[in-house]
Formats: sequence, structure tokens, C-alpha cells
Amino acid sequence: MKNALVSAVAGLSLLLSGSAMAQETIKIAYTGPDSLLAFVALDQNYFADEGLNVELERVAINNNIVPALVSGSVQIGTISSPSFLRAVEADLDLVAFSPASLYKSSDTGHFGLVARKDAGLSKPEDLVGKKVGNPGIGGVLDILFHRWMQTNNVDQSRVQSVELAFPNLTDAITSGQLQVSVSTDPFLSRMTADGNAVLFADFASEIPQDTAAIVFATTREWSDSHPGVVQKLQNALGKAAQLVTDTPDARLQPVIKYTNLPEAAARSSLGINVGGGPLTAEEMAFWVDAMTEQGTLQNVTSVDAYLAQ
Repeated sequence: MKNALVSAVAGLSLLLSGSAMAQETIKIAYTGPDSLLAFVALDQNYFADEGLNVELERVAINNNIVPALVSGSVQIGTISSPSFLRAVEADLDLVAFSPASLYKSSDTGHFGLVARKDAGLSKPEDLVGKKVGNPGIGGVLDILFHRWMQTNNVDQSRVQSVELAFPNLTDAITSGQLQVSVSTDPFLSRMTADGNAVLFADFASEIPQDTAAIVFATTREWSDSHPGVVQKLQNALGKAAQLVTDTPDARLQPVIKYTNLPEAAARSSLGINVGGGPLTAEEMAFWVDAMTEQGTLQNVTSVDAYLAQ
């Protein structure tokens, strides 16, 4: 009788602890359409199917997600690969576990250097002496821009970057206040819509196939204290990736719902090559190499130690 009672109590404790884990809210911070997999996994109940209670929290600036992770106000964040690498370079104990989006060799025409037709650019070196709009110093586009200048032997010290938010850059190019800017869709399409500006340099050729653009990350402490949860998240995101790959029409409404973009702008972002599944060191290698060359990484030579197990 006593043994039966002990077994019953132990079983009840396990049940309650499992229920508590299932009910614990996991907040995923995001900024834009690159977090499509999280949108779909939530709406299609893929997280719930894995026993996870997930909420999405929109953050205006991607660089604010890392502090939110460290403070514990969110548990997961979709951040750019360079942001992740800068964080671990600064000794923040983060781990990444899944690619939200991947660059493909077919990603032509979606991100690069936009120039007004009156900018007087016909070759890369014409950029010398120009002011170039930039949505984020040290960000993805900035790294690609410097890589492109290096490839084309442009004197980078004689090119000035003007940092503005994407909407402000779009207004500056369309109004003529700025003549050149780095950009990406859906903003690039708006910059060139009136025909007064064109995509002068396509950055797609600078990036190897299957390079992770945005990654799902968390703190090592949270990952270690929630054994098995990262794999469940990967499972849910993998199902979402399969759905939007097999059924492209499943992309539009989640993007509109979670980003509040107008339909036309949302449609221009639907070509995102989604990731899903476990993140690999190979998918991050380009950023490690590029940032090391540009002097923004000194201690991180590989991401192997920063992948969630």
C-alpha cells in the first residue's frame, strides 16, 4: 500500500511538472518577414503539436533582440547572422539552433546597391566621393556592401555611409535627397518603382549558396535548462518550412498578419528562401570569414561552440 502511494505521488509530480513545462510561455521576438517560419508554425499549431506554448513578440529594431534575450524578456529571437556573431564575440553566451532564412544562388535582384539615374554611376569606382544610404552600420547589407567594394577595388575610405531606417532611405532615394543606397526588398522595389532609380549592383553573387541570413537564437542557459525543447522547436519550424515550400500560397497571409505590411509589399517578400531544421556551421561560415576580413570578428573563428545541442 505504501509503495503504491509513493508511486502515485511520484507519477502525479511528473504529470504536474510536465504540464507546467507545456504551459510555460516561450516568447519569440522578430522584426520582419524573414521570421515567416515562426508565423506559420504558430498559426498551423505546429508549436502546440510539440507541446509548446509559443507567443510572438514584434520588435522594431533587430539589434534590440539580443538585449531582450539576455534580459530574459523573450526566450527566442530571430536575429541576423552578423548580429549573432557580434554578440558571441562580445562574450554574450548565446546559441543558435535553426536558420530562419537562407540565401540561394537564385536570389538575384532582391538586395544590393540602388542608384538614381542622375547619380552619375557607370562603374564601381564612380562611387568614390558619394554618400551612400545604409539601413544599419555593421548589418547584413553593410557587410555585403563592403565585400562588394573590396571585390571591385573601390577605395572604401572615400565612400561615406549615411545611416537611416529603411522607410527613410526609400523616401530619400525617391525624392532625390540621396542618390545611392543599399537596400533589400520590399524597400528596393519601392525605390525603383518610378523608374528614376535602378539596381546598380546585385549583392547575390557575393554570398555562397545556403548561407544563413537570419537565425533562431537563445541563451545557452535557457537552452540547457530546457532539455529537448530546442529539438521540438526545430521540429515545428521544419514542418513550417515544408508547408511553405510545398504550398507557396501559405506565405502571404501570415506575413501580412504579423508584419502589418501592405499586400503589395508583403508579396515582394515572398521569395524568401526559408531554412528550418538544425543550423550548421557551414551555413554561417561566410559571415565568419567576411567579418574577420573586415575586422569586426577577432575571437570567433567558427560557430561550432555556439550551436545549440
